[in-house]
Amino acid sequence: MAKISFWIRIIAASVAAVVVSASLSGCSAIKLGYNQLPEISSWWLDNYINFTDTQATQAKQALKKLHVWHRKEELPLVADLLVQAQIMAPQNITTQQACEVWGKLEKRIEAVALESSRLATPIVLQLTPRQLR
Repeated sequence: MAKISFWIRIIAASVAAVVVSASLSGCSAIKLGYNQLPEISSWWLDNYINFTDTQATQAKQALKKLHVWHRKEELPLVADLLVQAQIMAPQNITTQQACEVWGKLEKRIEAVALESSRLATPIVLQLTPRQLR
């Protein structure tokens, strides 16, 4: 069970890192990375877990769904959060302001983790003990 939680956290952290990077920079390489995240994540997960062909197909579909969901639901919220942080940045930021921004970012990460869990559950339930080692 710890490996499953680790897997979901890795996906959420990866998505969050790429989103923050993409939002902070207009760099086309970052945008390309974000756009390729489902494929990159699929390769990484398959290497880590060694999916069967069926599981690999299901994982790719789930990662594509997660990416579409993230772009539609979460990316605008993260962009708003980054605009708020950008406005605060030139000023002296209080501890309370920093904690508020961090709390909002944690909610975004939790949302990705929750959606990842929902989409990953059918695949995770098919994993064999050998795949979970």
